[in-house]
Amino acid sequence: MKPRGNELIQRYKKNYNIPTEANISEEMILAHWELEKQLTLELLQSKPEDRWETFDQCYTRLYTELAWLNQYSNKANSKPIHLRFAKWLDIIGPPPKTIYEIGSGTGDLITFLAKNGYDCKGTEITKERGEKHISESLTNLTWG
Repeated sequence: MKPRGNELIQRYKKNYNIPTEANISEEMILAHWELEKQLTLELLQSKPEDRWETFDQCYTRLYTELAWLNQYSNKANSKPIHLRFAKWLDIIGPPPKTIYEIGSGTGDLITFLAKNGYDCKGTEITKERGEKHISESLTNLTWG
């Protein structure tokens, strides 16, 4: 038996790191499921020479139509940014260093590292993620 109602909503929130108090309905989750199936089919049917353009279009559509994925991404972790990412400073070592993050999401980690003096490049598969969510311009942070 497939989970429905509150069980489905709680599993979805856990899987996507969405805060428990966020207003997510079963209808939103089912719309996400249907969209994922459509986009997967588009990606599978794309020609190799068109694949990157297709990826960009599909992921742009996903994050545009399902705005809550960006809205709530990483918001379930209420710790301040410096507490969430301070361990990375010890792991990476002191600047100057160049950091390249693949799949930067809403850019929290790569922005934190740039603010701590690293030369950073964040990447995301669509413009609906990453750079769009950074509120300030940092000369040592670029996007691709």
